[in-house]
Amino acid sequence: MGLFGKRRPRGVTLYFPGCLAEAKLPHVIEAQKSVLRDMGVEFVTLRLECCGYPAWYAGYEEEFQQAMARNKRRLEENGVERIITGCPHCALTFRQRYGIETEHILEAFEERLEKIRQKEGRSTSYHHPCFLDKLGIGEKTAIRILRRAGVHVPAGNKAAGCCGSVGDDFARNNPEEARLICQRRCGEFSEKTIVTACPYCIVMFQQQRKEAKDVSELLGE
Repeated sequence: MGLFGKRRPRGVTLYFPGCLAEAKLPHVIEAQKSVLRDMGVEFVTLRLECCGYPAWYAGYEEEFQQAMARNKRRLEENGVERIITGCPHCALTFRQRYGIETEHILEAFEERLEKIRQKEGRSTSYHHPCFLDKLGIGEKTAIRILRRAGVHVPAGNKAAGCCGSVGDDFARNNPEEARLICQRRCGEFSEKTIVTACPYCIVMFQQQRKEAKDVSELLGE
């Protein structure tokens, strides 16, 4: 059966970057698409509305249902049956509320470890986004990917910890507390560059004038 109850051939894979990446991190989008192509992943791009996570999280169920229905129609019309996204919040929403097969981009990378280009001499600190744990993706996944690419992650790297954003909601409503949390988190890293796998974390660190990158940016260098 197809995703929405109709029998159809295996559908296409959609790469969906998420709203925040589209608004503030276009270079991350290009890096993610480039690495996926280098790995031989076939995908399409398609403009959708916001996945609806902010409405869902805030308890506006009616508004969420309306957004989801519009997006489902768009996905159905284009034969999309699988999504790859670089946003943990979108991945969680598509999986739990839409019921569509969804991979966070780290999962797509881990499935193709043998296709990662290896380089030596780079070192970085890794920050593990909270929402990846909700997807069952542990910090060791990203560290395996980075090490496969020849990136050194210090043994004492404390990967887990809040960046202060909490999906932007906390940072927007409590900016000073969020800033202090982020500053404390930044102080836990030994390397100049912080690498992570969530657009909200990247933006939060950059607001503290830290060099923050997505995992895909290192894979594509």
